[in-house]
Amino acid sequence: MKRLYVNLVTRNWESGIYALRRLNPDVHLFYQSRNDAKEVAEINTMDSAADDSIKMKSAADANNKTKRSSPRMHSLRPLPKPIAKFDPSPSGLWINDGLEWFELLGPRRSESRVVNANVAGDTVLYDADEGIILNLPSLHEPKGTNPVCLSITHPDAEEDALYVMDRYPGRALARRNTGGPGMHSCFEVLECRPSSRFLDDSMKGWGWRPLPPPPFIYEHGYEPTRIMSYTVVGDGTTLCISSDRNGIGTYCFDTVRADDTHRLGWDYRDEWRHVGNWALPFYDKAEYVPEFKLWFGFSPPRPNHLCAVDLSTMDHGQPPIVHHVWEDLDQPEEEDWVPTHFRILNLGSGKFCVAKIISAEATGMKFSVLTGIEMVHDKDDQSLRMFKHKSKRYMFSTPDVIHWVI
Repeated sequence: MKRLYVNLVTRNWESGIYALRRLNPDVHLFYQSRNDAKEVAEINTMDSAADDSIKMKSAADANNKTKRSSPRMHSLRPLPKPIAKFDPSPSGLWINDGLEWFELLGPRRSESRVVNANVAGDTVLYDADEGIILNLPSLHEPKGTNPVCLSITHPDAEEDALYVMDRYPGRALARRNTGGPGMHSCFEVLECRPSSRFLDDSMKGWGWRPLPPPPFIYEHGYEPTRIMSYTVVGDGTTLCISSDRNGIGTYCFDTVRADDTHRLGWDYRDEWRHVGNWALPFYDKAEYVPEFKLWFGFSPPRPNHLCAVDLSTMDHGQPPIVHHVWEDLDQPEEEDWVPTHFRILNLGSGKFCVAKIISAEATGMKFSVLTGIEMVHDKDDQSLRMFKHKSKRYMFSTPDVIHWVI
């Protein structure tokens, strides 16, 4: 499925209000053809070489070295107009720390429906195509900032399901210092309950269901540990989480199992299994792309280059294989830059949006970079080639700051 938009979630630091904006990637991030992208890249390379020659000559006079300049990058101004705004004020609380997370409910409807939650666990679903806001039931337990969020499409189900886990599993349990999760859980799923005669609209059947937390949180001496990477594997109904800290390794969560007696041919399984003591070789979320049979994400060490990984070896208990790593094509000129948030969005037809929010530690300057890239198989050796299209940079010099790209 081809995505028509990239969703930008901004926050106005003066009012605290969040806004959802939709960016057309065909206009802002891609040239009309791959050949156009190659021609622009060649021109930029020649211009950079000429600039380097001038800079090096000037630097030599001053007995100083100058870094190679980054490729040409255009400004993303003005931002697209908001299509919806969200007040994050928690119900029943006097504090207002903003929204903790914002995620797509897909992939069945791709970029049209989004879900967000505030610090109190209040959740809202917004359908951008229909212009409808639906107040959802609250989470049983707030999941903290930027939790693990993965959408699953169950076979023959009418709606997608969104699985959400605290980035530090067991954190709330540790605070309560109790022996079991009770009705609370660091792991829940948003799913649509079957319609009934009391529900005219099937969307009114949405609700959160607590799930069993990963088993390692009950191990003796466990301290809440950050989940470093996560994705969907197998037939698209299995979640995978991983951490290279405190000996956790990699775990999978099977959401369904075959059941011939059920009307859908399957039933919920909701079981964890330990896959290996090794960690997944990417950082944060990876996206599976069927046409390449690879998962695309970001390599763990900074500056977190784009990478492609084969996770199929996990079926045999073997560590995954990294197939490709592409060095950053849009490295900022600031020497101390650090990516603080990044996401790769599969736009379909081999095209992707690579989004990074970047901080320059010395100056405190923050900005976001959105880059359109295209992946193709080389006709000769079937290797994977990347073609860079456009890059847009948005400086956080106005009240509106980009928080998430989804």
